[in-house]
Amino acid sequence: QPVPLTNEPDASFARVMFAPDGHALAFDRGGKNASADDVAVLDWKTHAIRQLTHETTRDHFWQLVAWSADSRYVYANRFKNGFSDGSVWRIDAATGKAEELTPHKGDSLIAANGVSPDGRWLAGRSNTLDGHDRAMIYDIARHTYTWVDKGPWQAGAVAFTPDSKRVAYFINADGRVNLYLYDIADGRSEKLAMPPGFNDYAGWPMPFSRDGTRVLILHQSSSEPADYWVYPVDGGAPHQLTFSALASIKPSALPACRLVHYRSFDGTVISAFVWMPDNLKRDGSAPAVVLAHGGPAGQWFDEFDATVLALASRGYAVIAPNMRGSSGYGKAFEQANVKDLG
Repeated sequence: QPVPLTNEPDASFARVMFAPDGHALAFDRGGKNASADDVAVLDWKTHAIRQLTHETTRDHFWQLVAWSADSRYVYANRFKNGFSDGSVWRIDAATGKAEELTPHKGDSLIAANGVSPDGRWLAGRSNTLDGHDRAMIYDIARHTYTWVDKGPWQAGAVAFTPDSKRVAYFINADGRVNLYLYDIADGRSEKLAMPPGFNDYAGWPMPFSRDGTRVLILHQSSSEPADYWVYPVDGGAPHQLTFSALASIKPSALPACRLVHYRSFDGTVISAFVWMPDNLKRDGSAPAVVLAHGGPAGQWFDEFDATVLALASRGYAVIAPNMRGSSGYGKAFEQANVKDLG
């Protein structure tokens, strides 16, 4: 029978994670009576909940990242609303004493997604280098960054292999996401040979198998719904694990998206995904639908969208622009629509 662990009808809980030794659960805790999300722990024997953070401002909130391998510490991000600023903290799970691991001046986004099993590194992203989200690992003791990627696109590190020798990261190149492994000792990266589209490491907080030989990936594209794949880290072909599409839906029969670019009124280059119906008359008479993403700091990706496919297969041209204010193109572009929504 299900056993209720919490008895707080006005609270919400998210990002639940067991301590490695099983003695407690950590999670994000919020609710209608709280001004922000905090991090809390639940004792597995007594089910008593104890809050570790106590946010007093109305413009910051906390997000659980990981436990330390010895179950002593909880790592968490403290973000400013809108993600204009962020820092990583380490909290003693017994005493609640918190230490900021990434102190900095001014508003800069520093966010962790994982901690190496040996406790030396944080894996995450930061825009402190040049205003673009860069994949990085952070030496906790030395307070130094190693930039995993310095290319033109948004990137972020996600998790470490169980032996702490490699870090998994992604590059979001204009709405198409590729995955990589970075060897910490020699500084070299290897691209994972997944099909193009939107690829994401799955199995939060650890996408790797316990022996480190395989990694779980969620893959989708504009003509393929999301499915899980298993990728052999040290060689071999990836293996599709699930098949969520109806048997009658074949990717080759669906309208595929095209990535296009055009200049706005002031010369700014805008990216967009376009779906074109078959047998379209090139005379300007076809109907078209423009899709604007929400957020406003969101982004269109090369991912499966049933609404778009329904429109394109019925004769509508569809364009999904990543207009000013979209994430994925740097801090300046993301803030270009502040007080100017157009």
